[in-house]
Amino acid sequence: TCGLPSALEVMGERWSFLLLRAAFNGLKHFEEFSSELGIARNILSNRLARLVEHGVMVREPCALDRRKVEYRLTEKGVALLPAMLALRQRFDA
Repeated sequence: TCGLPSALEVMGERWSFLLLRAAFNGLKHFEEFSSELGIARNILSNRLARLVEHGVMVREPCALDRRKVEYRLTEKGVALLPAMLALRQRFDA
């Protein structure tokens, strides 16, 4: 079966795509995503929850400060990289 429809369902929305790109660039914390992307907190919370729900990211307590939460790409999330790069190349041209 083709995984493209599932991938597009998860990352086909602008903010989700930008969140994934930021995660691939090493961002992990809610505040990092918020300040880097300039996204409203309610939208950020919604998109992160959706990525977690789809198994693309996982929400974990920070090892250094258990009061903080980290959002990390899962194996499924990392597998989206080729699709993201292909989309980016297509529209950067």
